Amino acid sequence: MSKRQVGFLFIGVGVLAIVGMFGMDMVGAGQYNGIGPAQKKGMIVSAGAILFGLTLVPLGDRAA
Repeated sequence: MSKRQVGFLFIGVGVLAIVGMFGMDMVGAGQYNGIGPAQKKGMIVSAGAILFGLTLVPLGDRAA
């Protein structure tokens, strides 16, 4: 697996996590109206995963 593939994997997981959190918010899961504190922390971690993935993509086909 190359660093580019690992980067895309991190980006995909981060995006899916953020979309899932907004989906849970739309369904009304949880006790908070709007984005709760756990969702905020989860989005920060997901954004970090996306940023980390973006740094790996330009490294190309070198082995991870």
